[in-house]
Amino acid sequence: MQKVFLFLLSLFLFTVSCNKAIKPPLNYSVTNDANDSTMEDIYIPDLGTYTMTVKVKFLSGYQGDNVKLMLGSLPANVKVNKDSATGVPTYTQDFVFTDSNAVQGTYPFSVTAYTETK
Repeated sequence: MQKVFLFLLSLFLFTVSCNKAIKPPLNYSVTNDANDSTMEDIYIPDLGTYTMTVKVKFLSGYQGDNVKLMLGSLPANVKVNKDSATGVPTYTQDFVFTDSNAVQGTYPFSVTAYTETK
């Protein structure tokens, strides 16, 4: 009787441990919130600032994962108030670019987005 009980108990514990909920992968888009378009180069006016709002939009999947944004590839004479942001989609983040003796013009930059799985 004891062997049957132990067998049933181990079978139950095995079954419970194998029933993990699998989270569907998070799908999201990253766009320029001004016109919901893809990210483009930034324009810095002479001795000025430029504010770019980035939108991370939830499309499908698990809604509990964070998406981290990281800005990169900025010229040395263009500064940004913060170079990263983290949030659960859908969210927006303002990045303020400031010229530091930069020549007025358009500058390339990169936005990297990735999921921080919980």
